[in-house]
Amino acid sequence: MKIGLISDLHTDVTLFNKALVPHLIEAVKTAEFDVFVLAGDLARHLVQLSETLNAFHLADLTCQKLFVPGNHDIWATETTDVTSELKCEIISKLCHECGFHPLMEAPFIKEGIGFCGTIGWYDYSFAPDGYDFSDAEYAEKTLMGAVWNDKRYAKWSDTDCAIARRFQVDLETQIATVRNDVSRIIVVTHHVPGVYPIPW
Repeated sequence: MKIGLISDLHTDVTLFNKALVPHLIEAVKTAEFDVFVLAGDLARHLVQLSETLNAFHLADLTCQKLFVPGNHDIWATETTDVTSELKCEIISKLCHECGFHPLMEAPFIKEGIGFCGTIGWYDYSFAPDGYDFSDAEYAEKTLMGAVWNDKRYAKWSDTDCAIARRFQVDLETQIATVRNDVSRIIVVTHHVPGVYPIPW
């Protein structure tokens, strides 16, 4: 099986990024992948995200297309009542409309290989020992006046650590669901989903 994977196209950041999409589509066609995975950070706004997904859909690719969102994709910027959880639900619907299988919603099996996925999230467990920051300081997402945009736009209903654990549990559930039906499992994440042990 030939599998292609890419992430962080950020088609909403520059016109150059957006202009890469047709070339990427041609590369996918030429490679004749069986499965093609987009692992997040296409665009923060739903219109631009759906335009990017739909470009692959309209290209009539013969491969199965899978998607996992990234942190920029779930930024809740549309209206004040949109949350990141709601954004994930909307993205899953967009995936179905644009011919992508949303891996956060359910695992996918092809030719005895299981694909499981989650956006993942950070729980600060990979912080270098050399930095003398507490978890509370990491949670503030600010340093010397600079603010990490996840603080502004990632609007989850719980703390980073709790969200990371929730996605970890979701991933463990997916793996448990398919493990007896496949010979191999491929896990797709945007963030490494923590250092909790995974029952492979």
